[in-house]
Amino acid sequence: MKHQLMLILGILVFINCSQTPQFDKPIDDAIVAFKEKWELPGISVAIAKNGKLFYAKGFGYSDTVNHEPVTVNSLFRIASCSKAITAIGIMKLYEDGLLSLDGKVFGVDGILNEYENISDKQVLDITVKNLLQQTIAWPHDNTIGGNEAAFQLGKEFPATIDDIITYNLTREIDSTANGQFRYSNLNYLLLGRIIEKVSKQGYEEYMNSLLQPIGVTSIKLGKTLREDRFPDEVIYYDIPEVLEKSVFDTTKMLPLSYGGFNMQTVYSAGGLIAKPVDIVRIICAIDGLDSKADILSSKTLELMKSKPEGIESPYGMGLAIIDDGFFHDGALTWGTSSVMYYSGKDSISFAITVNTLPQTGEGYMGELRKLVPAALESVTDIPKEDLFKTH
Repeated sequence: MKHQLMLILGILVFINCSQTPQFDKPIDDAIVAFKEKWELPGISVAIAKNGKLFYAKGFGYSDTVNHEPVTVNSLFRIASCSKAITAIGIMKLYEDGLLSLDGKVFGVDGILNEYENISDKQVLDITVKNLLQQTIAWPHDNTIGGNEAAFQLGKEFPATIDDIITYNLTREIDSTANGQFRYSNLNYLLLGRIIEKVSKQGYEEYMNSLLQPIGVTSIKLGKTLREDRFPDEVIYYDIPEVLEKSVFDTTKMLPLSYGGFNMQTVYSAGGLIAKPVDIVRIICAIDGLDSKADILSSKTLELMKSKPEGIESPYGMGLAIIDDGFFHDGALTWGTSSVMYYSGKDSISFAITVNTLPQTGEGYMGELRKLVPAALESVTDIPKEDLFKTH
C-alpha cells in the first residue's frame, strides 16, 4: 500500500510538472540561438513588465579562457547607453531649477565659461538643449578615447577630457549642417562636465546620488586596462589580431579594448559600466508608469522625450524616440555592445549587454534590439513575481 501511494504521488508530481509551462524557455532558446549565430562569448539580459522584473539571466562566458560564466551580476561596459543616463542627470538638474535647457554653454555667461579659446563664434550660441538633442555639427573626428587632442595641443599623453574639449573648441563647426541632427560623443562629454560644474560633485558621485535611492548600485565609470577592471566585470573581446599603440605609452602595442583607447575620456558619453538589471531599474524610473516612482516628473519626462523642432531627427534628449517608447544602443569597436529599450505598447522594459561587438555580418545591432520582443511573442504567461526584490 505504501509503495502504491508513493507511485501515485510520483505520477501526480510528473503530471503537474509536465503541465506547467516554462515561461522562460522561449526567451532562453532565442538568446542561445542569437549567441550562437553571432558567436558571442557572453550575453546578459534583464526584462521587466509594468515595472516588475520577471527575467534576468546570463549566458556564455565573462572569461572564455578560465570558463567563468556570465551571471546576472556581471558588469559590462554599456557604451553609448551611458548617454541616456547622463541625460537623466541633466534633466534632474533642470527640474531642480539648477540650470536652464536654453542656457548658453560657452562664453562669459556660459556654464563652462572656463574654456576661453574658441575659434568658431557659432560655439557661443550652443545651449544645453542643443547638446542633449545632438544638433551641433562638430567635426566627425572628435578625438574622444585617443591622444590626437593632446598631440595637437602639444600636451603629454594620455589626452585628458579637458584636452579633448579644448582642442575641439579650436576647430570649425560645419555651418551647412549646424542645427541639424548629428550624433556626437562630444555633446555628451560636455554634458558630463556641466553636471560636475552645476552639481559641484564628480560626475559618478552625482549620478550615484540620483540612482542609488531607486536601488541602482552597479553604475560606475569603467577603467581602461584589463588589470584595473572591477570585481564581477567581464573581459572584452575585440579583433584579436589588431593591436594599437598604447594611449599611455606609444612604444607599446596593446589590444584596442585594453589600452588601445582611453576609457576614462569616453566618460559621460559612453564610459559607464553596469549590470542589465540596474539598467532596467533606470528605464522603469523614466517610463511614466504608476507601478514605480519615477526619478523625474511627468512634465520633465515628456520634455526629455521631445524631438528638436523643425528638423528630421530620431533623437529626443538622450533617447532615440519610437512610436510607442524609446531606446538607446551602445557599441564600442573595442569589445562591447548593448541596448536599453522601453515599449509603451506592452509596458516592457529590457536591457542587453554583450562583451564583444561582432565585426562580420550585417544587421547585428538591429537584431539585438529585436531579440527580446521577438522572444516574448512566444511567452503567454509572464510571472507576477517581482525579481527586483532579490536582484
